[in-house]
Amino acid sequence: MPGKKRRAFHSEADLCSVFRAALEREYAGQWIAYAETEGWDILLVRVKDGFQIGLQAKLALNISVINQSLEYGKSVCDVGPDCRALLVPAASGAHFRAVCEYIGLTIISFVPNKQRIEPKLPGPNTRSPSSPWHEWCPTKRHSLPAYVPDVLAGASAPVRLTPWKIKALKIAALIELRGAVSRSDFKYLGLDPRRWTARNGWLLASPAGYVPGRRMPNFSKQHPLVYSRIKTDFAEWAPPLQARNA
Repeated sequence: MPGKKRRAFHSEADLCSVFRAALEREYAGQWIAYAETEGWDILLVRVKDGFQIGLQAKLALNISVINQSLEYGKSVCDVGPDCRALLVPAASGAHFRAVCEYIGLTIISFVPNKQRIEPKLPGPNTRSPSSPWHEWCPTKRHSLPAYVPDVLAGASAPVRLTPWKIKALKIAALIELRGAVSRSDFKYLGLDPRRWTARNGWLLASPAGYVPGRRMPNFSKQHPLVYSRIKTDFAEWAPPLQARNA
């Protein structure tokens, strides 16, 4: 009895990791990969001009991933990337490829042991009627987080670096570097303090201010690289010391 066909990739996360390694080899310094951003497994941003490609990864090209990549809800014709793409193993979903081309979804196929990005990513001056990259011309591109997410792209239960999470990391950094935080620190950062300071919240009251309780999530462990950057940038975003007693 013939054995099962071996998969080229073990998971969508594996596929995304191989893609990001190829991106670094072929396009170092030209594109930034924002993992798990704005609903995309990877949101690619061209450094030169901010051009965006939203990318969904799947081990099989099917109607589910096609639907994931289309416009829906209130954002139709409003906010989105310039191009939309599907990242799949090379042999996947041949019967869907003509449909994807027709509706403007670019397919990036990876071949085992020959990991090159095909088709080539678009450059600022490479528009042509025959280009495999269909531009959706959104009214507004996706907003980007202040820091490049240090998370695993394509994970089944992804950790995301949201604007709220960045503020939470700043609160954690304030506590580490100043010893405690006050309600005015939350106000300065635009963060609702209620889940933090409630009776069963994450922080406990002390003479110095609020300090971590046993319920406090370890945000720095979730995002170690971003947390390090936030501490490095402390002087740029930290609330003034006098505001802590306000």
